[in-house]
Amino acid sequence: MPPKDLDTAIDQARQDLGLEWKDLARKVGVTVHTLINMRKARTTPRDNYVHNLERALHWPPGRYWELRNGTVDSTAQKKAPTPAPTEQVRTINGMSTPHGDLTWVEHPNGLRDYTLTKTILGADRGSALANSDLTPEEALEDLSRGLAIMESFLLAQARQNG
Repeated sequence: MPPKDLDTAIDQARQDLGLEWKDLARKVGVTVHTLINMRKARTTPRDNYVHNLERALHWPPGRYWELRNGTVDSTAQKKAPTPAPTEQVRTINGMSTPHGDLTWVEHPNGLRDYTLTKTILGADRGSALANSDLTPEEALEDLSRGLAIMESFLLAQARQNG
């Protein structure tokens, strides 16, 4: 079953790198819940998340989809990784802010995918923009508004539930 091979391969690569699940999720720019969905092939992840996962695990481009589709043996990930070609997608840094951690990927056409993650009530939460022409500062402003609304809702819900 390809999703089991995918899950096993991600788990093994994570362990080989000495990463906790939350650390890997942060490197990918997703919540642990989203990472679980990627591992179990429950949803179709965004391209930038797949790219970030492959980079974080030192996998060659396309390995995630090969494992997910069952077109490669999960033990093949043990081969020496080939670096991701920078002309396809390149990860631009990230920054920690009072609003959370902002990471982004820049595409060759100049557009960027942004993810802002923050721990709210003990769980990593995130907000994202895809194919945006905003600067990192503008994206941070937009995404932090979304996270502030989510945080207000979650805090109100927690107070209501006791």
